[in-house]
Amino acid sequence: MIAMRRYLALGAALGFCAASAFGAGSVVPTVPSTGAVLDGPDLDEIVRIVKQQTILSGVTAAQMREASVHGIVKLLDETLRQPPYALAVRPAARSPFEEPEERPINAFYTPRDYRLWRQEMQGKFGGIGARIGVRLQRAEWATSAGAVTSETSTIEVLGPIPGGAAEKAGLKKGDLILAIDGKSVAGATLAEIVEQLRGDEGTTVGLKVLRQPNPPYEVRITRTQVRLAPVEFEKLAGGVGCLRITTLNPETRPALERALTAAREAGAGGLVLDLRGCPGGVLDVAVEAASAFLPKGSPVVTLGKAGKADETLATAAAQLYDGPLVALVGPHTASGAEIVAAALQVHGRALVAGEPTFGKHTAETVFELHGGYAAKLSTAFFRRPGTKPGEGPGFPVQPDVPLASSRHREPDEPSTDAQLAAAAALVQWRGGKQQGQK
Repeated sequence: MIAMRRYLALGAALGFCAASAFGAGSVVPTVPSTGAVLDGPDLDEIVRIVKQQTILSGVTAAQMREASVHGIVKLLDETLRQPPYALAVRPAARSPFEEPEERPINAFYTPRDYRLWRQEMQGKFGGIGARIGVRLQRAEWATSAGAVTSETSTIEVLGPIPGGAAEKAGLKKGDLILAIDGKSVAGATLAEIVEQLRGDEGTTVGLKVLRQPNPPYEVRITRTQVRLAPVEFEKLAGGVGCLRITTLNPETRPALERALTAAREAGAGGLVLDLRGCPGGVLDVAVEAASAFLPKGSPVVTLGKAGKADETLATAAAQLYDGPLVALVGPHTASGAEIVAAALQVHGRALVAGEPTFGKHTAETVFELHGGYAAKLSTAFFRRPGTKPGEGPGFPVQPDVPLASSRHREPDEPSTDAQLAAAAALVQWRGGKQQGQK
C-alpha cells in the first residue's frame, strides 16, 4: 500500500505528461529506486524517469539535483517568513526602490555563487570598481483579451567606487550596461553579470553603456584590485565625525580602529555611527564592532538554538571610544548591523536616530557542500541582551529619535543628507549634555 500511494501521488503530479505521451488515461508504473519506505517522492526515481523515458534526457542528473536543493532551500526561506518564525512585521515601502534588497535569508550557492560570496566577504577582488544592480521595468498594454504586462530587467550602475577603474573610465551613477564584451546582458542574472565584470587585475573588459538621453557608447576598462572599505570616516561640520560601516567582514574591526584614529586626529568631539547602508555580515564581527564602543564584558546579543541552552555573546576586546555617540539607522540596517545598534541602545551608550531597521532576527551558518556548492541556513534566533524567550526579539530596532527619510528629492535637487545633518546636531546636543553632567 505504501508503494501504491507513492505511485498514485506521482501519477497525479505527472498526469498531464503521462496522458500526452501514452494516450489519455494511460500510466506507466515505475519501480522504486530503493526498498526503503520514503516520506515523500523519491528523487532518484524521478531523475531516472527523466533520463530514460522522457524527451528531456538532455537535462543532467546534476542539474536536477541542484534544482531540488534550490527548492528545499526556497521552502525553508518561505517558511521562515511565516508565523511563528516571522515575529516582526516590516513596514510597507514608500516606493519600489526603498525596500531593502530582498536577498533570501536561506540560500543555496552554486560553485560560482559561492566563489562570488566569498570574495564579497573578503572585501577584495579584481574588477571594474562599480556597484551594480538589476532594476525591473514593467509595461502594461490593454488588448481585446485583457491587460498584458511585460517585465524587462536592466543592469544599472548604482555608483562607481571612488578611485576605481570605472570612475576613471567615466562611468556614472544611473548608467545602464547593455552588453559586456559584445554580448547582450538581456536575460542574465546579477551573479552572471558580476562574474563577467570581475577578473584578474590587469585584464580588460568591454562595455556598451547607455546614458540617457544620449546614444549608447562603448568603453574598455582595465580591471584593478577592488577593495571594499568596510568603514569610512568623514569630518562633518561642528567638530563632529561620521563613521560609516557598510559591511561586517573580517576587515571591519581593523578598519574601525583606523577610522577612530582618523577621527581623533581630525579633532572630532563626537561621532555619528552611520549604519543605514549596512546589511550585516559575520556575527562575531558584529560583536567586535560593538566592542569598540562598549566596556569589555558587555552583553551584545543572545542566541537561541533549538534544543540547546541560550548563549549570550559579550564584548571581549577593549573599548576604543567612549565619547558622545549617535547611531543612525534605517530600513537597510539589517542583521548584524541591527545587533550593533540594539546593543548600543540597550546599554544607553548611544542615542539611536533615524528610521526603524529591517527587522531580521535569525543567524545563519554557511555549510560547504560536495562539489563546491554551499548552503546558508538559519541555525539560531537572536534577541536583544537581557530579554527572555517569549518576550520577542526586540527587532526591528526602533529609533529613540525618529528622523524622516532624506532619500526623497527631485533629480536636480542638491544631494543633501538631512538625516546625517540632524544626527550630527544630536551628537552636539548629547556632547553638551554629557559636559553638563560632569
